[in-house]
Amino acid sequence: MQCMREVYIDINRPAPSLLEQLKGLGVSTIYEVLGKEMLLDRSIRPVCNGHSIAGPAVIAVNTPGDYLTMHYGLSLTQPGDVFVITFTESPTLNAVWGGLATLSGVGRGIVGVITDGGVRDVKEIKEYNFPVWSKAISAERSRKERIGGINIPATCGGVLIYPGDIIVADEDGVVVVPIDDAEAVLKRGLERERIEAKMKELLLEGKTPFELFNMKNAFEENSPLIIEGKYLGKRGDNNANR
Repeated sequence: MQCMREVYIDINRPAPSLLEQLKGLGVSTIYEVLGKEMLLDRSIRPVCNGHSIAGPAVIAVNTPGDYLTMHYGLSLTQPGDVFVITFTESPTLNAVWGGLATLSGVGRGIVGVITDGGVRDVKEIKEYNFPVWSKAISAERSRKERIGGINIPATCGGVLIYPGDIIVADEDGVVVVPIDDAEAVLKRGLERERIEAKMKELLLEGKTPFELFNMKNAFEENSPLIIEGKYLGKRGDNNANR
């Protein structure tokens, strides 16, 4: 169990400038800084493509098959928040987000929703082009009977998230930036981008990643048989896959 029915009304919210810069780095760069342990499961994918978001996590921890907690948690969100919807136990794929919730999310000014459960009313979500990342699309509704916890530490997509942690999401996936590490992550991410900018110039000049990342040693350690010339076998030869 991830909670004892605790409900915390508020979270810490970082400066908008910090959020904007982390969003600019993107998920893949932040992943390279933080590592795999802060990257949500790859099965959590965007419903609408083309979005890039960053915001502090407001967390609703539902009991399986129920989304009463989600509805109350949504009422605690503020403009700029990312609403994280997860479960006290193993996630169920009943819909915990849909068309009416999307309208409320738009009205409240939240920047997006992340869930390791299911969502439905995809037509409405796409109509409003609202940023949602989910594990599944499911028409099956959830109950509204039991309360879980709100704004407590919870695991979503295999990553432990604390209230106010910064969620960054785009078409590459979803990553969690611990709020206390955000400035350091930004600094390292910007330095990585600076180095990559120089590499991009060299790539456009005709260099290859094989050269720039010095893969020659690893390649030669595999002892490949390098043959000067063309492959002369014909289709159907038994040695075609050697």
